[in-house]
Amino acid sequence: MRKTPSVWSFVLFAGLLLPLLTHMYNGFFSRIIADDYCTATDTLSSGLVDAVTHRYWQWNGRYTNVIVKGVLAPLGAPGAALLPALLAMLWLAVAVWTCYQIARTLRLRQPFVAALLLATGLILATLDGAPLVMQSLYWTGGAIPYTLPLIMLTLFVGFVIVAIREQRADRPLTLLTALLLTFTAGGLSEVFTTLEVTALALAGLAAYIWLPAESKRPAITLLVISLIGAAVALLVVMIAPGNSVRQAYFVGGDSLLEKTNSLPEAVIQTVIFATAFIVSMLARFAPLQILILGITAYWVGYTFHQSVPSVILRPRSRWLLLGGSAVVLLLLVMASIFPGVYATAALPPGRAYPVPLFAMSCVVAAWGMIMGFGLRRTASTQSIGIGAIAVAIVVVATGLFLSVRNLEITPQLRTFATEWDARDQLIREQVAQGETNVIVQPLSAEMGALMGLNDLEQDGSKGFNDCAADYYGVESLTVVAPA
Repeated sequence: MRKTPSVWSFVLFAGLLLPLLTHMYNGFFSRIIADDYCTATDTLSSGLVDAVTHRYWQWNGRYTNVIVKGVLAPLGAPGAALLPALLAMLWLAVAVWTCYQIARTLRLRQPFVAALLLATGLILATLDGAPLVMQSLYWTGGAIPYTLPLIMLTLFVGFVIVAIREQRADRPLTLLTALLLTFTAGGLSEVFTTLEVTALALAGLAAYIWLPAESKRPAITLLVISLIGAAVALLVVMIAPGNSVRQAYFVGGDSLLEKTNSLPEAVIQTVIFATAFIVSMLARFAPLQILILGITAYWVGYTFHQSVPSVILRPRSRWLLLGGSAVVLLLLVMASIFPGVYATAALPPGRAYPVPLFAMSCVVAAWGMIMGFGLRRTASTQSIGIGAIAVAIVVVATGLFLSVRNLEITPQLRTFATEWDARDQLIREQVAQGETNVIVQPLSAEMGALMGLNDLEQDGSKGFNDCAADYYGVESLTVVAPA
């Protein structure tokens, strides 16, 4: 009886994994585009420290974001091509480990199999459900500030669970590690940092309410220290002089609070935008991804429960958990959206959506598991078999559909990569010959256009031609269409 769920669960795992593999494959055709030229040039020409200082004073306060991009800058195009797959594989490995810790805490049967399903479903819903996944994962400029922090958050959750379970939550090394982890992650983007602060505050409240007395004090100590790291990161990011420069460039310098002088109005706008975000994800951008995540989580709760804590099995407790998690979801989405509302009176850019979408995916997974725990406390071999077949058909069919859809853009990406490599070689040959004013032809397939980004333009004033010229070490780089 115990082997049957594993067989079908690995079928589910394959269905969930396949769309992620298509994203990893597509990512190999990524190259340096748009802002990548500018951030790489800052480091290559001035060094990492000067690059961080320059960006902090002249653009934004995302210190970790600049450091990571600076470290990647010497890798050039190969680094851009490998980054999407590396990030996806790293996140999957970290998520499996963290979900395994959760499965052990919930005393699930076959915790590793349960972790595989939950981790893959969470990442699939977050990445494949993101409306601009090409910006959020394929593009270095979006992957570092918006996908990397989610990997760090996933690692942090597993770290906290292990520290509490092994009774070392209040040890100095544990506290220092948590402080550094939240401070480092907080320097990647404002959208993530506000969510991180809110999530840690809510986690501290939950620890105070739910944890037994012997674990409560060490856990709260760990979460408070972590919150301090995140709060300091938020402060460092917010006071950066470059924020006003960047804000003036995009919206003329006036934030919503400066226009209205009303914090309540900003909060109301945030609630409206957060609600619109949740509805749009469910109805338009990620309905299939969220559906198969919920089904998978339900299957895990239904099939793998063994001796789940009784508080989850009580009907009243289940409904309280479902309702409470809905409130938590709204608060987390509001937190991640507020920086955009404050700065531009609008939602953050689409490439930032994986941050609130990850929070949403976690809540959906929790709902699925809770319903699975409560619907059937014992499962017969026959019911497991029938349920496994039904769930497998839905998940695998949806995974195949998503994979085929993802591969529709592969030919364009492959053409872009081939032409970009040829153009890069041509430019470097001209530079080696002493040419300082380089002229190239436009590419027939532009990754920037596919992503909705400006890249090298025939009208250089509208693109990143100057940054690209600095990247290659020439005075000018002009794109001219053949006559």
